[in-house]
Amino acid sequence: MILFFSQWNHRVFNADGMGLRRKFFDISLAIHFISIGLCSWNRNKKQFQFCLK
Repeated sequence: MILFFSQWNHRVFNADGMGLRRKFFDISLAIHFISIGLCSWNRNKKQFQFCLK
């Protein structure tokens, strides 16, 4: 999945240069880690309901 996403990301943003491609990848990675963080927070403190499964 990560490899597929990297290849698709490279094809889509290749013409725009490294900046936009890296920015898009960083945003998607941040969303991924935020969802993991909210999931663990929900388990520990029982405050958030945003666990993605």
